[in-house]
Amino acid sequence: MPGVITEAMVCDLAYRLLKKAVVVLPPQFVGLLQEAYARERNERARINLRTMLDAVRVAEEEDRPVCQDTGLLFYHVTMGGKVSIEGDLNRALIQAAEKATEDVPLRPNAVHPISRKNLGTNSGWGIPYFYYDVAPEVDYLEISAIPKGGGGAAQTTFVNIPPIGPKMKPMIKGVLDAIINAKSACPPLIVGVCVGGSKDLAVRTATLAVFRQPTGSLNPDPEARTLEMELLEAANRLNIGPMALGGDTSVLALHLEIRGCHTAAAPCAVAFNCWPLRIATARIYPDGRIEEVTHPSNKFNRTQIFADNHR
Repeated sequence: MPGVITEAMVCDLAYRLLKKAVVVLPPQFVGLLQEAYARERNERARINLRTMLDAVRVAEEEDRPVCQDTGLLFYHVTMGGKVSIEGDLNRALIQAAEKATEDVPLRPNAVHPISRKNLGTNSGWGIPYFYYDVAPEVDYLEISAIPKGGGGAAQTTFVNIPPIGPKMKPMIKGVLDAIINAKSACPPLIVGVCVGGSKDLAVRTATLAVFRQPTGSLNPDPEARTLEMELLEAANRLNIGPMALGGDTSVLALHLEIRGCHTAAAPCAVAFNCWPLRIATARIYPDGRIEEVTHPSNKFNRTQIFADNHR
C-alpha cells in the first residue's frame, strides 16, 4: 500500500516554505553572490553586491522578508507515484499562502486584473498558481514555494526567430537584447531560457528554468550546455552590472532548457528573476519526515560568508 500524506501535513510544510523563501535565501545561491563580490572589479558594483549581502544577513537576523515585494505566490509540486494524498492538495497550498500572508507577513499583492480588487490574502483568481509534475518511482511529495517579484516576472518575453533561415544567431541576439531590456528588474539577474516546444510550453519551461537547482548548474545536453555557457559569458560582457550601474556581473546564472519543436517553428522564451532568488524546496514523506533541499542544515557556513564579504 502506498504511504499517505495528509492535507494538514502539506499545509504546514507549504507555510514554512513560504516563510523561509521570503526571509532566507538558499545558502548555495548566497555563495554565488559572495563569489560575484569577490571577483568584481568595478568598485560601485562591489558596493551594490555588498549591500545585497548585507540585506540577506539582516533579513535572516531580524526574521523579516529580504525584499518588500514578496511577490505573487507560486508552487512547484512533484508528486511521487508511491504516495497518496489524503484531502485536497490545492486547498492546503492556498491555506498555507493565506496563513503566511497574515503571519509572516507577506505584502498582499494578488489583485483582480480588471477591477483591481484586493482580498488581502494573496489568493483568488487562480493565485497561488500550481505547477505539477509526477515522479512515478519516488516515495515523497516535493514542494517548492516560489514568491515571484513583479519586476522580474514582468520582463518575460519571446524572441522572434524567422522560421526560415539561420536560427542560432537571431536567437542569441534576441536573448541578449531581452537581458538588456530587463535591466530595470534589479540585476544581477537569474535568467531562464527555453528553446523549442510551443510558445506556451516555452514560457512555462523558461519560467521553471530560472529556479533550477543548484543555481548555476549546467544542462546535461552537450549542445544546450555549450549554448548556455556562451549566453552567460556574453551577458556578463554587457556591463549592465548590479542594479544596472555597471560591472562585471549582470547575470548570476543562466539556465537554458530545450524542447522538441515543430519543423516550421523556432520558439524561444526568456524569463527573469531579480537578484534575490527566493525559493524554498523540501520533500515530505508519509511518516512525516522532511528533507530540506534548498536549505540543507549544517552544510554551509553562512557566518563565514558574511565575514569574508567584509574583509
